[in-house]
Amino acid sequence: MDHYNLLDSSVSWKDFLSYETTSFSKDDIVDATYACALRLAEMKGRAGIFDEEQLKTLKHRINISQETMSELERRGDKKGFLDSEAIKDIFTGTDDSVVSDRSELRWLSKPKLLRYLALLKFHVKNL
Repeated sequence: MDHYNLLDSSVSWKDFLSYETTSFSKDDIVDATYACALRLAEMKGRAGIFDEEQLKTLKHRINISQETMSELERRGDKKGFLDSEAIKDIFTGTDDSVVSDRSELRWLSKPKLLRYLALLKFHVKNL
């Protein structure tokens, strides 16, 4: 039942985090997640997994996702609830705001696999 209540009262994915440490709060985890997503996207761009347009689009979506989370938290009331107009306003134009590109899910195709191997080589060389 606690899980249901959490799902029912959550404003953003940060609310689903069930852990934090004395030195790493939920906000820190969220910030680190977005920072890592941006860095990983840049690495994939340098390794040739993404072309310039894909990289630009993905970075834009990551930023939109981060801004959307901030806006959800800013507009939520003390219990984390938003009215339907606020939700509609926040999500207008963000139909696909995620931190990864759907094409990444098809990484086993031969060209994609070679690109991921190039990313691995790039990363190992820079250790």
